[in-house]
Amino acid sequence: GKCCCGRCGPMARRCWGVTFSALSRERHAALLIAHLLPLLRRLERRRLAHVGGVRRDNPRANHFYEKFGFAKVGELRSRDVVSFDMIAAL
Repeated sequence: GKCCCGRCGPMARRCWGVTFSALSRERHAALLIAHLLPLLRRLERRRLAHVGGVRRDNPRANHFYEKFGFAKVGELRSRDVVSFDMIAAL
């Protein structure tokens, strides 16, 4: 099957995606991701994908994901908004 981000090819079953935007507003995202990353490593996952985009004009969100090891892997444009998909290697 195809992975959540469409970029993992044959490693699809080792990729797992989730979106934290609602949790970020509540400040619960950092707690969740701090527990999620070690769990995914123990489950032998290789990547965690943030799909749907982190807006380029949101430096706070970009910093949040980069702090947890996410890297920008694709640019999305919708009208006047530019966003990035991000993936963290586990």
